[in-house]
Amino acid sequence: MTHYGLRPDSGGAGRYRGGMGVEIEFETSAPYTVVTSRAMERYIFQPPGRLGGLPAATGYTRHNGEHNIGKIDVLELRPGDRLRIGTQGGGGLGDPLLRPVEAVAEDVANGLVSASRAEADYGVVFGAEGCVDASATEMLRSQRLATRSAEPPTVTFGAARDAYRQQWPLALEDALADAISGQPPVLRQFLHHELKRLLTERMQAGQSVAPESLPALVGEVADRLSAGYPMPKHAASL
Repeated sequence: MTHYGLRPDSGGAGRYRGGMGVEIEFETSAPYTVVTSRAMERYIFQPPGRLGGLPAATGYTRHNGEHNIGKIDVLELRPGDRLRIGTQGGGGLGDPLLRPVEAVAEDVANGLVSASRAEADYGVVFGAEGCVDASATEMLRSQRLATRSAEPPTVTFGAARDAYRQQWPLALEDALADAISGQPPVLRQFLHHELKRLLTERMQAGQSVAPESLPALVGEVADRLSAGYPMPKHAASL
């Protein structure tokens, strides 16, 4: 084991800061070492913030210090390989600008929040010697509070989830679920994955997808399966 500790800047900013994730890194020494994990979540969508709080960091997995390889189920490692896992944090609760300056300063002193994130998320400015600049902090917080909405968002999901929902509105998700609801369970699961891939390809090609078009599309795919026709490699060709 080469590292185990709390993960800085992983908790969502808020009047009540979200809980911190952890980071763990280990190096293998035996051939054919196998790592399994079934508890990796929130690698794409951030844990949401509530009542004006900000979302937390997503999880990551790095193999030999390289880019994030995402979730793992079974991963084989060679002698000398290193695996570093960072778990997601918890979303913040309440407006970060209302968190006491002393609490933010304590988080920075404890290494839980960086000085840069303290300024960006909490409006707390640190001077060159690492001390809070009280006047700059008061001015920055006042400026930001003046632009705040009177009603904070109930839930803040983060950019990735917002982009997904823009592409996949609830009406389209519901229409897909309704269209395949009458199919047998095993086929229903397959159709869900196949149709979502097909629709994503069409959206990426600039085509619009209306919720009312899904029943006919489901029937077309189901007919191909029942007739024993192979599914095309590119679903957009259906």
